[in-house]
Amino acid sequence: MQSFTKKLPQALGVSSAAAPKAEPKAPAHKSLVPPSPRDGLICEALDLYRQHSPAIHGLQDATLKQMKERPPNVNDVDSL
Repeated sequence: MQSFTKKLPQALGVSSAAAPKAEPKAPAHKSLVPPSPRDGLICEALDLYRQHSPAIHGLQDATLKQMKERPPNVNDVDSL
């Protein structure tokens, strides 16, 4: 496998010296963009959603359960 990777740049006509070097990555814990006030609002909205999402999903589950349990209405086109 190594011989293949060594021969590939030669076959493509690319010298190993011309190959682009990998740029050093910035540390993951440091942000290059300063936080904005909008970020705080987004975080608050996500927190609220996480707090209330079980209740929302519970309502959806209950509605689906009721829909499955009720007999189909002959006059209702959607239930056929």
